Amino acid sequence: MRLRALFVVLLLMSLQGCAFGDSVARGLKEGWVWPVLVLSPSDGWSGPSGQSISPVVSYSQSQINDSVQGIRGRDILFELKKDDIGDPVASWRDWSRSGYRAVLSFAGPSTNGALVEAWRPGYPPLLLADDSDTSIRSSSGGVQDGVFALQLHKSFITRASVEMSSSVLPPASEVALFSDMLTPYLSRGARATAEGLSKKGMDPEIFWIAGGGQDSYNMVIQEMLGFGADMMVIWMDDMSTREMYRQLRNVNRTIPVWSAGAARSGVVLLDGIFSVDQDWPVLKQDRDLRRLKTDVWDSTRVRVGDSLLAAKAYAACRWIIGALEGSDDDGTVSLIVKSMANVKGIPLAGQALDVSPVTHRPASRAISIMRAKGGVWIEEGSIELSESGPGYFFDTPVDR
Repeated sequence: MRLRALFVVLLLMSLQGCAFGDSVARGLKEGWVWPVLVLSPSDGWSGPSGQSISPVVSYSQSQINDSVQGIRGRDILFELKKDDIGDPVASWRDWSRSGYRAVLSFAGPSTNGALVEAWRPGYPPLLLADDSDTSIRSSSGGVQDGVFALQLHKSFITRASVEMSSSVLPPASEVALFSDMLTPYLSRGARATAEGLSKKGMDPEIFWIAGGGQDSYNMVIQEMLGFGADMMVIWMDDMSTREMYRQLRNVNRTIPVWSAGAARSGVVLLDGIFSVDQDWPVLKQDRDLRRLKTDVWDSTRVRVGDSLLAAKAYAACRWIIGALEGSDDDGTVSLIVKSMANVKGIPLAGQALDVSPVTHRPASRAISIMRAKGGVWIEEGSIELSESGPGYFFDTPVDR
């Protein structure tokens, strides 16, 4: 298996146009090949994730380089970075000096977070292809000019719960929110949700708990039931959400409950609890996913294992290609950064995504409403959700 993985990586390097060959080296030097650096997933290019991403990257490159027009008369080189990333500040300086027009990252949140923090004006744009955890904002709170992400930030649950509550409940309905006041992300999420519900004409009430892991939530549950809540949103960690849900269902089995702060994998055994998923609408598009995998096979003779990763990789590559097409003939980095914020029609398994110049993420995405049943998540419906709007997490200050 290890030998096969190594063969796949070597094959893809040759399919990419032999990045070390004289032709590509000359093209890079003369400016008719525009390089884009691609950072590997955590398991590397020879791991399962890498083997699903790299052939799609190669296919995306061939779509441009095998065409008559290319990108403004240029070819593109998606260069797979093989070694680890060291100091992020030094890495950005090296990548900028090397002439990369963009950096496409499939890395995890810790690497991405360091790269986002170290990004500075003048560096090539950074696109996070598969990361909903990392904030792309600077320490001052504003979106980094040159940082973008294909996934909505995980806090989109605030917007989803606000839109769903206001669509199924009558005006002035009471919505109870439980949150850990000592955990900034959870408390901010609860406040954002409450503000969004108020704007939608609901009557929210936050019930604060000082730290998770309490053995008994009976008193606060009774207080919530006395409030007359028509719906409940839990902004707590996995263990606290499980315990609170168990105790609630001992006394009330009908009130709808949303899990907002916990990981879906941590609460999937809680029958009836609701959550949201931005990847499920992609996975449902069997025909589009099969077509992409067939096209990749025809181009690279490599079979893609992970359809979801393949779809994200293709969308991310097309985003960067669209930005290059919208820049100038010299591929000026500052103009590519501006162009990244205005790309439209990014293909993601049946969805056509437009970039929001405000959030630097898709302006909207299809979102699935999920309910836990029998240890799995079942789709209950779907909505088209814009990331910004009533309940937008980043419109709410970190501290009051």
